[in-house]
Amino acid sequence: MRFSLDDYLVSESKLNNGSVTLTSSISNLDTSSLHTNIRNPALRETNVDTILDPELDQLVQRLVIDINKLPNTTLNEPYISNIHISNENSWPRKSRIEDSQSFSSVISDSKVHHYVDNTSMIESLSLLLKNKFKQLSEINNNQVDYIRKEKKRQEENKLKELERQRQEKLRLEKEAKLEAEKLQKKQEQLKREKEIKLQQEKAELAKQEKLNQLKKAKSAKYITNRDSIESLFWSYKQKIQSIKDEIVLPIKMAQKPIKSPIMAQKRKINPKFGQLTNSWKQLQLIQNELVTLINQCKDATTSTTNPSPLAFKWILNFVAKAIVHQSESEIGVKPESALPLARLTIFLLNQYPELSDFLMARFVKKCPYIIGYSSLQDTEQRRINMGWKRKSDGKWENDTTYDERMNGMITLYSTITKLNSVNLPDPEQSQLWNIESSWRLVARMANLPKSLLINTHFVILGGWWDACGCEFIKKYGNQSVKLLNLIANEMTNLVSEKKFVGAARLRILYEEWQMTGTIKSFPEMVE
Repeated sequence: MRFSLDDYLVSESKLNNGSVTLTSSISNLDTSSLHTNIRNPALRETNVDTILDPELDQLVQRLVIDINKLPNTTLNEPYISNIHISNENSWPRKSRIEDSQSFSSVISDSKVHHYVDNTSMIESLSLLLKNKFKQLSEINNNQVDYIRKEKKRQEENKLKELERQRQEKLRLEKEAKLEAEKLQKKQEQLKREKEIKLQQEKAELAKQEKLNQLKKAKSAKYITNRDSIESLFWSYKQKIQSIKDEIVLPIKMAQKPIKSPIMAQKRKINPKFGQLTNSWKQLQLIQNELVTLINQCKDATTSTTNPSPLAFKWILNFVAKAIVHQSESEIGVKPESALPLARLTIFLLNQYPELSDFLMARFVKKCPYIIGYSSLQDTEQRRINMGWKRKSDGKWENDTTYDERMNGMITLYSTITKLNSVNLPDPEQSQLWNIESSWRLVARMANLPKSLLINTHFVILGGWWDACGCEFIKKYGNQSVKLLNLIANEMTNLVSEKKFVGAARLRILYEEWQMTGTIKSFPEMVE
């Protein structure tokens, strides 16, 4: 802090109520810093009087400076002022100013004439004020330092508090997160346990349901549901229509580059089934040739030149037709030829599982007795449903021809089931070709009402007996004996008055079994 005092003059002193009023003139006085520091709150709080020089302190306290009343004077110019003294004690004790050699006074008639050395007095006062302002500056600086330190301390404390709050918040958030994760894990564990329990309950219910179905299926061997059999029959009829619309007709209408290779494969495949003999070697040769021909059609579905997506399905449908045709045309008159054809069919089913749908649909269309379906044959449509054919002259085939065809197809199917060697990816498809299907076939015929029984039923039961009877007894034991007694003894007695040829032959087979204890089967194939 700086204070400059260039001029100081004493003008007059008057006695007022026991106090001295000294009028002074100060020019060029820099008081801005003084005013600033006096307004400083830090300095106002400091007891400056305890630091001032006592003499200067008294002098400053008694001075009332009125700049406007000071006359204009020149520095170092003597000036006489009138000072009225009312009380000796009211004048300050001897000061440095009074000690100045340049100071003299003359008192006369209560008038005192002061001759003031202005320069000396101003220098002294300036020195004192400078010291005072220096002290004030130091105090101010100390206060500023204190305030800065205090502010810094407060800011540091504030930052520490904020950091503490932040850490506390992080801690609480972490605890909350851990608690939430713990709760979530617990909920997930409970959910998993609940799902496992539910799955176990479902598995148990499914297991129980399966057991119930097995029980029903077992009991259904002796109980025939005519409605379900008829529904099954019409589903296969619909399958045949779908094959015709979606596979046969599109290939028939296809362009020559697509159609011609398929027809060529058909002509090569067709004679292979008629070349079968009772020889294993011949069977293996035909199997290999058929696989080559069928695979060529299968590859045509992804051909880059003339792709034919339906070629493979078309050829499988043709193979199914060829198998059924071979059975109805040859096996009916030569039942033992069923064994090599049955083995070839099983080989193709295992090689091409897709063949199963085509072959079963074709069997049911030609011979619905395979699934135990029977109906009256008193109308043209019912005859068509039961597989009757018309001759070239438009007349229906005779009963003997019809029975031979039905017997041939039943014999082939029964031979396939007795071999029990079809293993397809779909278990339900596999069941269509195992020996349990033979049980269903015979049981459903045994449950037919007398009004539906015709000679054909006994003819095909005789064909089944020849093809599968021996293995049937081995498989089902005493239960099979009961079923054989039912169809060969009780059923034949039921229609004895009708003199069915098929029933007579079946009874002969039954009596022969009763006498010998064995059922003859087809001779095995040779090398």
